[in-house]
Amino acid sequence: MTRPLCAKGIWPRSPAPSPSVITYSPSPEPSGTVNDRPTSTIAPSVSPTLSLPQHTFVAEAPLREALTQIWEQARAANVKTLASLEIRLYDPNDAFMILADVRQLPETKTTVSWQGNYQTVAGSQLDFGYEGDLNDLGPVEDFVAAQMRAASEKELHATYAIAFSKGLELTGNAPEQLTERLCRQGVGAAYVRASASIAT
Repeated sequence: MTRPLCAKGIWPRSPAPSPSVITYSPSPEPSGTVNDRPTSTIAPSVSPTLSLPQHTFVAEAPLREALTQIWEQARAANVKTLASLEIRLYDPNDAFMILADVRQLPETKTTVSWQGNYQTVAGSQLDFGYEGDLNDLGPVEDFVAAQMRAASEKELHATYAIAFSKGLELTGNAPEQLTERLCRQGVGAAYVRASASIAT
């Protein structure tokens, strides 16, 4: 039975060739800290033509104090103009109180991030989230505000990312005027982050 198979070269079978192996040794990635916080050990690919290095300033305190710290940090770093300001609030009352003031800021574009939940007196629960332009927040704001007023338990983490179309000049008193606008209702604890191009 085996002779015809041998004659045709079918049996015994030749061993399959071993697959070639390609080895790759990644080069070490840079690591370090920014504002005393560890940075990722994986360097992101950034096109120098699309983005500029930035100064970033961070403070966490009652909003008035946090903003004051941001202005001091930026001026100490010889930054002349801030491009954006991010305010993160943890109290639902603060999140709603500041909305009217943020809406009135001239020459800005604000992006809103809301993550929250509430429980009714009857025990019903709802988790909700919103990511988008401040101008589209109105219907969501009306609904959530009404529900939270009647809720037995509630939680809302709100972030307002404010982009200054012409930059926020630090050489004059514009930052202090902004502080008065945003803090006139006594907003509490906040995490604040500001960014500016090094070229400023």
